[in-house]
Amino acid sequence: MKGVMGVVGQAISRTGVVFFGFCCLGFAPLLGFLSAIGAGFLINDLFLIPLFIVSLSISLWGLKKKKKLHGNEKPFLLAVILSISAVIFLLLLPLITYLSIAGLVAIYIWDFFILHSRRLKAKSLRR
Repeated sequence: MKGVMGVVGQAISRTGVVFFGFCCLGFAPLLGFLSAIGAGFLINDLFLIPLFIVSLSISLWGLKKKKKLHGNEKPFLLAVILSISAVIFLLLLPLITYLSIAGLVAIYIWDFFILHSRRLKAKSLRR
């Protein structure tokens, strides 16, 4: 996942997870904004749920690749569990999906700090 495209791709997929998840859940401010700019067609769940699943898959793929870089598998395993719960409870219990998406955002931040601290340790060892 080296290079700008890997970083940009991960940022887009993680943003997509939050965006499509909130659209599927009917998050009022986001739906109002989409309607105001003329993108009301994005509100259809038949369109959004597959995009939500694709975004989750790309995001999990990126976490798996990062797991190889820093060696900590906890963020990846937790993200898999939260992704499955987000998809399963999307239409059944929206509160659990909201919590799953919040947990995924926290995992993305945690994963970033794990990788960053690993790189700092590697730099200090080289000196």
